[in-house]
Amino acid sequence: MGAMSFHFLIELRRATCVARLEPKAIKEVAHDRHATPVALAFIAISSLAGAFGAVLLPVEMGPVVYRPTFFEASIHGISAFFWMLLLVLLLHHISQRFFSGEGSYWGLVRMVGYGYAVGVLNLIPWLSPFILIWMMVLALRALHYGKGLTPNQAGLTLLSVIVIFAVMALLFQSIDPANLYGGIVVDLGN
Repeated sequence: MGAMSFHFLIELRRATCVARLEPKAIKEVAHDRHATPVALAFIAISSLAGAFGAVLLPVEMGPVVYRPTFFEASIHGISAFFWMLLLVLLLHHISQRFFSGEGSYWGLVRMVGYGYAVGVLNLIPWLSPFILIWMMVLALRALHYGKGLTPNQAGLTLLSVIVIFAVMALLFQSIDPANLYGGIVVDLGN
């Protein structure tokens, strides 16, 4: 058990270095094939943290308070995990296709996954916008250091993915399997 917790602390330390946007740590994680399961675990934990943050601390949206059900939060957490992998896939393909980016998809997953360990702070919904901004900076750095893109190429790649996700959000905004069971909405007005 001591060896396992020691290993966890090493990986957490590596994630902290990636979160601080240290180029050496970003490149090291990108090339460490054994780090893939840990990166996926960081993405899963952070995705679930974001989903369950609204259960623990309901979000006020104007005159209403939104508190998802446990089922809805679970669906959102699982969905967020796969959306993150899709985001990384789009970053990878755009960087490869248009800018001859180096490295593999899984290398980019490792870079983003380790950096997204900070996403556990999504448990506090009010921090989510800051984590989103930070994730954009991480993506730019991962594309620059890990994929060998220039800063302008990294910016264009990220902007392309943001546009694709915005269009997808507009097209699919009403399709949500969690809405079958709905969340609890409390009207604070009379």
